Amino acid sequence: MTIHRKLIISNVLMIVIPLICGLILIGVVGEYIDPAYTESVEATFKRENGIYSAQMQIYDNRKDPKALSRQLKQIGYSVEVVRDGKVKYSNFTKKDRAVLAKVGDQIKSDHFSVSFGHQAVVCATYKINGKTEVITAVCVGGRVPAKLQEADFKHFILKSAAILGLIILLVIALTNAVLTRWITKMIMTPLDALRDGTHRIAEGDLDSPIAYNQPDEFGAVCQDFEGMRHQLKTSVDARMQAEQHQKEWLAGISHDLRTPLTSIIGYVEGLQDGIANTEEKRARYYAAIHTRAEDMTKLVDSLSELAHLQNNQFSYHLKKTQADAFLAEVIDRFKTGESGQAVELNCSLNTPKAFVEMDTDEIHRVFVNLFENSVKYAKQTPVHINVTSSVKDGRYIVTVSDDGPGVPEEDLPHIFDSFYRGDKSRTMPGQGSGLGLAIVRQIVTGHDGTIEAQNNGNGLTMRITLPICMQTENTNGIEE
Repeated sequence: MTIHRKLIISNVLMIVIPLICGLILIGVVGEYIDPAYTESVEATFKRENGIYSAQMQIYDNRKDPKALSRQLKQIGYSVEVVRDGKVKYSNFTKKDRAVLAKVGDQIKSDHFSVSFGHQAVVCATYKINGKTEVITAVCVGGRVPAKLQEADFKHFILKSAAILGLIILLVIALTNAVLTRWITKMIMTPLDALRDGTHRIAEGDLDSPIAYNQPDEFGAVCQDFEGMRHQLKTSVDARMQAEQHQKEWLAGISHDLRTPLTSIIGYVEGLQDGIANTEEKRARYYAAIHTRAEDMTKLVDSLSELAHLQNNQFSYHLKKTQADAFLAEVIDRFKTGESGQAVELNCSLNTPKAFVEMDTDEIHRVFVNLFENSVKYAKQTPVHINVTSSVKDGRYIVTVSDDGPGVPEEDLPHIFDSFYRGDKSRTMPGQGSGLGLAIVRQIVTGHDGTIEAQNNGNGLTMRITLPICMQTENTNGIEE
């Protein structure tokens, strides 16, 4: 429910609840009032014996007998006040006591009134200052002056109106208090949630959500705030990951450059100090220096290429290519190469109609790198590599599986990171710089593809997907 609707309901209830309470009060009073008293109030006050006027005077002046006597005398009543069984005040005459005698055993309670013709008896009992006082008023006959009747009637009306007004004000006050508390809670709950959320974010806590999801205006604001928190958390996590990656990247560069440089310096010092004292030793030292220099050149070239790929500065020369024919050619060329001598490479290519737009040189490098990694990390020869192709949901899917040692599960998410090579101490430079798979991923994603790795129980499986541009009957291979 929206806040606008809740405010409208609150205002309506401010009117409806007091009205309902008033109707209920009238109904209850009407239910319990004796029908004998439902006659006109004004007519009641104009009755000749003024019995109701006498009742009002007794109640209003019960603590002052003399003032009570004066007021009752104006309407033809005499009064007697008895305190704890002793007469405190009385102006009864014989006629008054004669009228009182007529009542006799009709007295059944502490408060009663009885009238017969123009005569009347009113009796009331009160606790005053801890003592019981019985006030009896008797009218022997006569008429109450019209002005007094009117005054008593107005007094009664004003008193009743005051009581009714107080009840209405009390109902309105209670209704206002309840509705104000409801509206205040409705507004303050989401505001407190937002305030706590901003404080947590200011303290660096981006994991705690805002506990408010009501379908109102504040709920929409809280949802927007939650979206901002998620985006901020994603941004902070990405920044921290980038910073960590940069640190590891720099550490990898410095180590992989320092290792061949240290080796070169050692060989040069050996030459300078005359340790290589034969032509054969000097030739071996020169060859080692040349090899380390080539390793550094390859590392710098790989770094340069990776930087271009990551910064989208590399231009791919895309050609519409029959994927299976291209992959079969890559496999044949690898088999005839030096590394292919230690491989049994089997393929199952079943999608002759699938064409993919690709930079054939770069995709060729991708598969060669995967094949060479299988050979490099194999613990036995020959290493068995199986290549399969398929098509699903408009994607050309290639899997490359080997029977090597695989990768520890905790390292699988990181094998495509720069300088990762599973050798955390980096004591085996012969296994490469750790940039190969990082370059592979950049090339594949540059073709709008994906690559993922998983252990297959007997080794490692690489799964590559590339978007298909068309499927035709043409199987002539690469199309310029």
